[in-house]
Amino acid sequence: MKVVRERNIAVDMVERGETDEVTPRKYARNVFGLPINTPVLEHHKPKHESARSKKMFMQYRPWMDKYSALYEEKLRLQRNREFKQHQRYQKKVMNEFDVKAEDLPAFKRGKASGKLERYVKSLTQLNDHGQRK
Repeated sequence: MKVVRERNIAVDMVERGETDEVTPRKYARNVFGLPINTPVLEHHKPKHESARSKKMFMQYRPWMDKYSALYEEKLRLQRNREFKQHQRYQKKVMNEFDVKAEDLPAFKRGKASGKLERYVKSLTQLNDHGQRK
């Protein structure tokens, strides 16, 4: 099965320059302790023995809680800022054109809302928060 998969990948690369194969991904912590989505790849050495991996990816440490909370607060403030900006815009349009609030479009989540949701989701999938090593 592995040989057939490799052949299909090679044919796709030659014909189209890309493959349809989806690489599995998982969450890990980067150098700063923030969760990042990384591809699952095979390695010659186990991750815990690789010097590069030790530098690039970290395990959970209790000192990260403070900075995780600050980052979460930053994302929440950005999301709230977007929402307040949308409310101000709605109020301006309502005053200028005599339109009811029900007729105006609803608030669409912006970049900050999506970032916050992805961050919280990644923390739950990482599931190492609060473990001591």
